Amino acid sequence: MQMYFCEGVISSHGHIDHAGGLLNRKKMSTKQNIPLPIHEHAFRNRLVKFQDGRVINLPAPACFRSILIQAGYNIIEKKVPSLWIKDSIIVTGEVSRTNDLEKGFPNHYSEIDGKMENDPLIKDDQAIILSVRDKGLAVITRCGHSGIINILKYAKELTGEDRIYAVIGGMHLTGGIFEPTIPRTIDGLKRLKPRFLIPCHCSGLKVVNEIVRNMPNAFIQNSVGTIYVF
Repeated sequence: MQMYFCEGVISSHGHIDHAGGLLNRKKMSTKQNIPLPIHEHAFRNRLVKFQDGRVINLPAPACFRSILIQAGYNIIEKKVPSLWIKDSIIVTGEVSRTNDLEKGFPNHYSEIDGKMENDPLIKDDQAIILSVRDKGLAVITRCGHSGIINILKYAKELTGEDRIYAVIGGMHLTGGIFEPTIPRTIDGLKRLKPRFLIPCHCSGLKVVNEIVRNMPNAFIQNSVGTIYVF
């Protein structure tokens, strides 16, 4: 087994399909007390309810926090933006919601004080911001539950940089709930003028097709194992 050293691990949000790999990732490094900036909501039990009665559970075991600590992580609960890796990247923390388009995940629920309550905003969703010299910002999302337009505008607000150079990651615009927002999302992206758009994960085929149609020179097809050098 190859062993890796790292300065920190950044968790995008607490849903188990994004947090479940933290233990295996830690096994790849011999370093202890690896910083893990994460929002307190990431440790909530959550679920998604569908109109047809289906329920998808997104559990966070009660001992998950202690398991991560025992594995060698130094959990740092952060709601606000923070600098990491020798101040070379910003982790956004909670993303400001500033438009009437991206209203979150309406059928998402979180356990609060022992009771499942509607929790559409998923406040632990966070992104990474890097500055590419002389070119602008590279913004990396995962699911992008905060809304890709919210995230990009927040990145500009935090940095004072108006240029968006690259957008890499999920936009969560698949399915009947989110697909009606695609036209306005495309309009927002066109106004922000990213040089490169690399939709991944849960973005959805329809928004990918619209990006290709509307912004063909910006679009890059992503695949597992791709390395981007800017």
